Amino acid sequence: MVNAETSQPPPRLPTGWTLEQEFFTSADGSFGVQAQVFHEGPQKCRIVMANLGHSRQRAQRMAEERILKFIAEWAARE
Repeated sequence: MVNAETSQPPPRLPTGWTLEQEFFTSADGSFGVQAQVFHEGPQKCRIVMANLGHSRQRAQRMAEERILKFIAEWAARE
């Protein structure tokens, strides 16, 4: 990890879910993300995605899609 920065959680998270995520860039300038997903307190998942391309917006979109997919899968099991 060359450069890291913390960002705000996506606004579309369902009630009870919170997120801590950190975007980073590699030496070649491509973005990645580390995210911890919490539901009503306890951590439920840690997601790490790398090589998401050179657009931060694209990386944010891809991370948000993956996080929302995890939440939907979790809700389906409850």
